[in-house]
Amino acid sequence: MRELLIIILAILTSNTCIGQTHEVENNAKKIEGFCNQNELYLLMSELGGQTEPVSPVSISQIYDRLVREINLDNDFPKVKESKVVAIYINCQGKVVNVESEFKNEKLNQRIYDIFNSLGVWKAGIKEGNPVDSTVLYHFKIKKGKLILNGNIWRN
Repeated sequence: MRELLIIILAILTSNTCIGQTHEVENNAKKIEGFCNQNELYLLMSELGGQTEPVSPVSISQIYDRLVREINLDNDFPKVKESKVVAIYINCQGKVVNVESEFKNEKLNQRIYDIFNSLGVWKAGIKEGNPVDSTVLYHFKIKKGKLILNGNIWRN
C-alpha cells in the first residue's frame, strides 16, 4: 500500500510538469551542470514534440550493476523500503544529479555512484532542442532483494 501511495504521489506531483517546464525556485538549491538553471523537464514521448532521455545502457544492465555492486545481504540487511530515484540529465546528456531518499545514506551514495558512472545519455528533446530533464526509477528493497521497476513512466 505504501509503495502504491509513493507512486501515486510521484505521478500527481509530476503530472503538472510532464512535458512542461518545471520552474526551478529562486531559493532552491542550484544543481551544477544544468544548461538552464530555470527549466527542468519531465518528458514523455507520447505527448509529441518531445523525446525522453535515453540511458547508454539497458535497464537490465543497470539492474545487474546495482545487484553486483550493492550487497544488500551484508551491507544493508535491515533495509526494507520503496523509493523513487530521480536521475537529472543535462542538455548534453551528462548525469548532473541523482536523488535517492533511502534512509541509509551509504545506500544512497552507492546508487548515486552507479547512475553517475553509466556514461553519457541521449539528452531529452523538447521541440527539437536538447533540454535538462529527469528520469524517475522505482526501487523496492525487501528481504535483501532489489526490485528495479525501471522508468516509472514506461513500466
